[in-house]
Amino acid sequence: MTNVPEAKLAREAEICYGVIALATDYDCWMNPMRTYPLMPYWK
Repeated sequence: MTNVPEAKLAREAEICYGVIALATDYDCWMNPMRTYPLMPYWK
């Protein structure tokens, strides 16, 4: 997702426009020490 349309409209209207973005990590809830068995899927 980009901010190009909003930035262009803000410049056209001569108003200040700033972007506040937050990077997210969607797999942060997963336990990195847990192993997932793949052998049942390989057969």
